[in-house]
Amino acid sequence: MAYKKLFILSIVLVLIVCVYFLTSGPSAATRFNNGTGLELPKKFIVLRDEYQDMGPDYKFYYDIELDKDIMLKFLSQIKNSTFYLKDSIDKPLWDKSPFYTRGTKAIWTRTASGYYFRKIGKYAFHSLCVDTVSNVIYYQESMN
Repeated sequence: MAYKKLFILSIVLVLIVCVYFLTSGPSAATRFNNGTGLELPKKFIVLRDEYQDMGPDYKFYYDIELDKDIMLKFLSQIKNSTFYLKDSIDKPLWDKSPFYTRGTKAIWTRTASGYYFRKIGKYAFHSLCVDTVSNVIYYQESMN
């Protein structure tokens, strides 16, 4: 009888550990920081935090809203980024950018409503739209 209880307890424990490892992953803030190279502000409102698992592929969405003062500080990070192409507006010539032709294919550009970031990593694609009108940041990470 004791062996049955021990066996059932060990199976339950193994299932709990498996569920933990299968569902735990990097936090949204960690994904954001690693994908963009920018520090996420400490104070913000999360509008969307969604992970879509599609077998070996996935999509991760993280949309946040900042207040005006925090957005200004965040914009200074963008302008000081190594990948910021200050002379580019809307549709840049991606391949002509010195930042985009390096080993890490990443670029920040200015748009009519804010800024846009695109990074093609070894395994994942990262994009970030910063809407300075509504003070919302739209982050997407995907692997196809």
